[in-house]
Amino acid sequence: MNEVENQLSELIKKAMEVAEKTGEFVIDQAPLLLQEFYTWHILQRVVFMCIGVLIFILLNSLSNFFGKKEPYSYEYKKYGEEHNVKYELHAGRYFNPREDWQIGRYVFRYLALIIPSIIILINLYWITFIIAAPKLYLIEYFIK
Repeated sequence: MNEVENQLSELIKKAMEVAEKTGEFVIDQAPLLLQEFYTWHILQRVVFMCIGVLIFILLNSLSNFFGKKEPYSYEYKKYGEEHNVKYELHAGRYFNPREDWQIGRYVFRYLALIIPSIIILINLYWITFIIAAPKLYLIEYFIK
């Protein structure tokens, strides 16, 4: 019985030493770990902001395909004068603001303003929150 108790006491001592070394390692590495945590979350938000900018560029480019890819000629000028229409030139395409299919162009233009603005503002809020109050961000992150 004495042997078993000795072995158990040695095992408990070794376990306590390992736990103390692990605790010391965690305490030593905590500042670096927190720095990496904050850096990762800031970079993640910056990437989302870049995605918002790409969405803006994509939707603006798509809105340009709703025009007529024809050179501005005498027919356009004559039609415009007869019907009191001024053609807009944008990205090599002419747009008649009174035609029905122009609604697609305006929808893409408004979406190009609204969606990326929301994405960028939300991510800018979180970046500001991480930089201004990192401890509160950490608490909020682990509560979720």
